[in-house]
Amino acid sequence: MRGLDGKVAIVTGAATLLGAEVSAGLARRGVHVLLADVNEADGRAAAERIGTRARFCRTDLRDDAQIAQAVAMARSLWGGLDFVVNLATVYMDNGIESPRADWSMALDTNITGAAMLLQAAVPAMIARGGGSVVNFGSISAHVAQPGRWVYPACKAAMLQLTRNAAADLAQHNIRVNTVSPGWVWSSAFERRTGGDRATADAVAAPLHMLGRMGDPAEVADAVAFLLSDEARFITAAELPVDGGYAALGPEQGISVAERFEAHAAHASPSTR
Repeated sequence: MRGLDGKVAIVTGAATLLGAEVSAGLARRGVHVLLADVNEADGRAAAERIGTRARFCRTDLRDDAQIAQAVAMARSLWGGLDFVVNLATVYMDNGIESPRADWSMALDTNITGAAMLLQAAVPAMIARGGGSVVNFGSISAHVAQPGRWVYPACKAAMLQLTRNAAADLAQHNIRVNTVSPGWVWSSAFERRTGGDRATADAVAAPLHMLGRMGDPAEVADAVAFLLSDEARFITAAELPVDGGYAALGPEQGISVAERFEAHAAHASPSTR
């Protein structure tokens, strides 16, 4: 992909399985990447695995001083800043039972933190003649998910932040887009299944046209594309990387006839 080699990026949430893969994907394409996360142990380990193009900076997105430090570190190390990837997400969601503290922490990190990072990063990007931003949305921004209020609300807000930021920053040659993954093999799924990817794929299969969950590298490729010159006329857009999840909707790839046949097969003789 053109326009990546030699550029400089900050990736938040980079200590996660997905964040580390996004960072590694950019580094493989010649980007210098600052991995920003509150998880210092995993973040430093990820940067070491990626190699000389990566460095770690402990960054709590609820702290403006730490955000400013991350931007300053990227500029000090590599002379500027071209890209921002807002991947960091605090997942705290107990639906209607979610207390105010959980709402406040999630919104402060997931939305306000992303906005504050852009606020701090934009002057450095303007100094380089422009740049590109990829925010992380989710399929959760588009569908009703019982028992989940906080996370979907944050992701829906991220879509609107992308559109408004894109409108304001276009004059500075800065593009802003969203990547919205479906189910992706991530740290959360790894913990939930004890590392059993086959089980995760089996559960995800009915929800995705492609019959499995996504790989982190597939999301990383989409991020790299949107940052690259290949996407130079794309801004304020949402790119679903969801294996067809959003298009399936409630049908889940099962025909009406199949649904009725399945119901008939399980119905008692008195109800047929």
